[in-house]
Amino acid sequence: MSKPVTMTVSHQLGQEQAIKRIKDGIVKAKNMSLPLTIEEDSWADNVLQFRVSAMGQSCLGQIEVLPEMVKLEVTLPGILGFFADKCMSVVRKRAQLLLQAPGRG
Repeated sequence: MSKPVTMTVSHQLGQEQAIKRIKDGIVKAKNMSLPLTIEEDSWADNVLQFRVSAMGQSCLGQIEVLPEMVKLEVTLPGILGFFADKCMSVVRKRAQLLLQAPGRG
């Protein structure tokens, strides 16, 4: 059974800088050995469509980058749905670090 999840993360970077940071983060993630694999990613203006896999399961989702907020929507299939809260907690922390304004932290 699939579990749709939506999350928002506020930022103070402006839309262009937030998009740049997300793009840079994707490149870094692809070059790291992670339990999550980015299989596809494509941008249309300020919206990223992606497919990732973890634990033998694939997830489809999108990230919409707005001037003061990033909205993530993903559907977690099968067993990943049971771990939705933990997965999204980790994603939220990583997103907040990625989108942190310069000079903070």
